[in-house]
Amino acid sequence: MVRRVLAPFSRDQALTCLWMRNFSALSDIEFEGLVGDLLAAELSAPVERFSASPDGGIDLRWKAAPDGNGVGQCKHYLRSSFSQLLSAARREVPHVEQLEPDDYRFVTSFDLSVAQKDRLYVLFKRWMADPNSVIGGRDRDGLLTKHEKVERRHPKLWLASGSQ
Repeated sequence: MVRRVLAPFSRDQALTCLWMRNFSALSDIEFEGLVGDLLAAELSAPVERFSASPDGGIDLRWKAAPDGNGVGQCKHYLRSSFSQLLSAARREVPHVEQLEPDDYRFVTSFDLSVAQKDRLYVLFKRWMADPNSVIGGRDRDGLLTKHEKVERRHPKLWLASGSQ
């Protein structure tokens, strides 16, 4: 006999809760560490991380082309508006112009719409392969699902989400 447990939400809402993790438990530095681990797993390459200080547009760095570097910028903007995130992204453009990376990833905790992702991509398209180089909340969540070992290395994340 199968017992049904009544819940205050539908099956689809429950599945959404399982897939969308709660990143509010992470500090900015912890978010950067998580993103560094995700990119290292996704790129199959070591990703450098740096101390919390003025970074000149570099939160993460990796070997991209034979003689080039990839650069990642992380924006943990969970409780912000898109206009605040866009303003922060615009402030990064001069740094990226100076760095001229072979690969650039802009990663945010903000859950982006298609239009919002495209607006961010337009800012950095000179250094990005395509709009997939802008990694929003659901993209990042998909990477965590793909690379489960990364989530296990970040206990604040899985304790906060109830996963594991």
